[in-house]
Amino acid sequence: MQYDFDQIIDRRGTDALKIDAVPGIWGRDDLLPLWVADMDFATPPFIIDELRRRLDHEILGYTVRTPRWFSSIVAWQQSRYGWDIKPEWINFVPGIVPGIAFVISCFTEPGDTILIQPPVYHPYIHVPQNLGRKLRENTLDLVDGQYQIDFERFERDGGLTYKSRTRAALLGLGFKEQEFGMPTSALSGGQRSKLSL
Repeated sequence: MQYDFDQIIDRRGTDALKIDAVPGIWGRDDLLPLWVADMDFATPPFIIDELRRRLDHEILGYTVRTPRWFSSIVAWQQSRYGWDIKPEWINFVPGIVPGIAFVISCFTEPGDTILIQPPVYHPYIHVPQNLGRKLRENTLDLVDGQYQIDFERFERDGGLTYKSRTRAALLGLGFKEQEFGMPTSALSGGQRSKLSL
């Protein structure tokens, strides 16, 4: 199937977070919205067709997670990442940010410390703080344009102990320096945290 990745679709006035929230968050509306992972490509026709088919029923009540739902996730993890998971390990969370908040609330207490590894997705900073947790940084190292974990420093300085009250670590996926659109190698850990905002 061919997709037109060059088509420009105006999302203003559609309640798109990355477009319509810019003035309220940043105080101006002339910014490129690179602060949120939201694509501006049209949804593929086969997905739109499936949604239309479902909407034809007219009742949008509660639904169950079918065996097909579970098997598609298991197959995706296996084919993309070589990870064998079991259906009973899978649960539904309405988004990554509520998922972060849920995990922090379940496994830590207010006053506990959460380890993060900047540069990170900004909710890794704000969600723990909003829940009364402290942050501890173990900054990623930039090696040949790719951010990496220094596992020796992680074990030495991570402090995932009862005594330190560092009870959890939020680990992000690896990414490349050019994904920021600017060099970040000269920035300090604090500056890297601000960059991820």
